[in-house]
Amino acid sequence: DTDGPGRWTWTQYRGRNNVSLRVVTAYRPVRNTTGAMSVWNQQRSYFDDKNDDRCPRQAFLDDLSHDIGQWIRAGQQVIVMLDANSDVRDGEVNQMFAALGLREVLLEINPDIPVTSTFSRNLNNIPIDGIFATPTISLQAGGYFGFGEGPGLDHRCLWMDISFQCAFGYSPPPMAQFK
Repeated sequence: DTDGPGRWTWTQYRGRNNVSLRVVTAYRPVRNTTGAMSVWNQQRSYFDDKNDDRCPRQAFLDDLSHDIGQWIRAGQQVIVMLDANSDVRDGEVNQMFAALGLREVLLEINPDIPVTSTFSRNLNNIPIDGIFATPTISLQAGGYFGFGEGPGLDHRCLWMDISFQCAFGYSPPPMAQFK
């Protein structure tokens, strides 16, 4: 997040023939105006200091959309792993990604599996976490771990598997095995 509040971070990989993949992890804050140290209030204070009156949740969408647009125009493939704190199937988060040509790949690859909550206190089977990718990214597999089976306790760990060919434009030779 070049703007400063640390809403996302990314790693860029470059493969053969300048095939480029940018993998982004991002957090869109919950609207929480009660706790002075909540992420939403910290970002609200940050934007107030810059004379920017946008809601931190809207600023997140505006600013991330801007950056993703730049990366796509530069010819990069993009994967965004996101805690959206809102339904990733529809609404403003999904609309922002759809406008950029990205789609939620876990829901796409698993259309017959019932939709499930990705946050443990959500009892309404609403996925608030997702993985969005540009059209050139195709999954070989992907899904969700159970609560507590990954690095977080209250969110499901989302995972995906893509081929080297998809990510880097070629399949590297097999790695040497040492005995």
